[in-house]
Amino acid sequence: MEIYKLYLPSFATVVQIPHFYKYNPLILEWIKTTPLSKPDGWNCEVKTTFSREAQAEKNVLNTEPFKELKAQIEECFTLFYSKTFGQVKVPFTVEESWVNVYEKGNYQESHSHIHSLFAGSYYVSAPEGSGALVLEGEGETEKFINPQEGMLVFFEGEMPHRVEKNQSSENRISLSFNIN
Repeated sequence: MEIYKLYLPSFATVVQIPHFYKYNPLILEWIKTTPLSKPDGWNCEVKTTFSREAQAEKNVLNTEPFKELKAQIEECFTLFYSKTFGQVKVPFTVEESWVNVYEKGNYQESHSHIHSLFAGSYYVSAPEGSGALVLEGEGETEKFINPQEGMLVFFEGEMPHRVEKNQSSENRISLSFNIN
């Protein structure tokens, strides 16, 4: 497990989910039947299941086909946390989760998840050129993470981040979440 230290006290890590190939086809089928929209207040054209009004009810990781993936994410996070910060005294849980679909030309403006201890993304589909996740440190410090299918990224919720423009003709699909 690789841990990127950008600035104290912020950390980020990248993990490859084992057996991701069994989750992704199920997730892609689920997306075909799920309404996606552009949320109010976002300055981009990303289509998502995110909704400020109903996010508590729209934790997609609590639905099929995501439940087993949620357990994998929470297990990976607990391992990351214990290796980085020491013993885990209370269990962490994914409290919010949503799917993002970036078509050609789509990007995500800089933002943070200030009400969450940690945030993260799991990549269902990440064609070459579909846009790096950019973690923004203090000053000019930035870490560019080029997503790959099955990749899982954790970072502190207060860390500003953005997604570069999708230059690929294929969709970039991620599942984003908040952990507390």
